[in-house]
Amino acid sequence: RGGTTTQAMLYDPIAGLFKALPALTATAANGASLHPIYQGPMQGKILVIHGGATTTTSVFDPGTATFAAGPNLTSSANAGGHAFATGKGTIVCVLAGGSSMATSVYDMNSNSFSAGPNLTDNAGAGSKTFPVTSGTQNGKFITMHGNTVSTTSLFDPADSSYTTGPALPSGVAAGTNFLAVTTGAS
Repeated sequence: RGGTTTQAMLYDPIAGLFKALPALTATAANGASLHPIYQGPMQGKILVIHGGATTTTSVFDPGTATFAAGPNLTSSANAGGHAFATGKGTIVCVLAGGSSMATSVYDMNSNSFSAGPNLTDNAGAGSKTFPVTSGTQNGKFITMHGNTVSTTSLFDPADSSYTTGPALPSGVAAGTNFLAVTTGAS
């Protein structure tokens, strides 16, 4: 649950109800995001980046329905912060906040963060990343910078680097999202 709270909830699809979970280890706020951990000592757990201009994270254990403190980011996450798995045992966290090109990279095998490559422009509210699944950039990821700009960065997991991506027809801001189109000409 975002805002200025440590509250978390779980949806039970069988009962069709939400139930309260134990508290996060810190407040979840603007720029909070989460991602499943699919290998290493935390496999099967979920990494929660708290946002709110902090470096704190929690790790959720679905088996016990509890949160524990996770490793700290290398810099603060804020508005537009989000994360994506590279397929190489790492999760790139776009830290965002309106005046940041910084990323922090989570290594699933060591359960730790290191400073990641910089984006090619500042990221902020509305920043999102999606995978490229065909064409000449297949296997890479496009980060829309948000912050009402039309620039993007292209992440290559082969060498963990960003280059300038294609320009958007207009700038994106808070509330931006995307949906994969799996058939047709698009």
